[in-house]
Amino acid sequence: MKWLKQIFGVKEEDIKLDEKFKNASATSELIITPRQDTVLETYTIKDLNKFTKIEIDDLAKNKLGIDLDRRAKKEQMIDEYIEAQNNR
Repeated sequence: MKWLKQIFGVKEEDIKLDEKFKNASATSELIITPRQDTVLETYTIKDLNKFTKIEIDDLAKNKLGIDLDRRAKKEQMIDEYIEAQNNR
């Protein structure tokens, strides 16, 4: 193990973190702000008919956070998507 530390240039004194940070000074706080609401793209029945059932299901999961039944007919999936889109 010692030879591995020598290859990467790690010295024994580098491992002792407590001593290094004993005299450290505080830095400014990390401020995280949420993203501003973005306008979600709305789809019409005509738009959704261009997609496959799998793509419609993926859109529903990613954009609306709902699960559609892939076993249903495409028209039913589109109706469910449009209804969920209008209710958000």
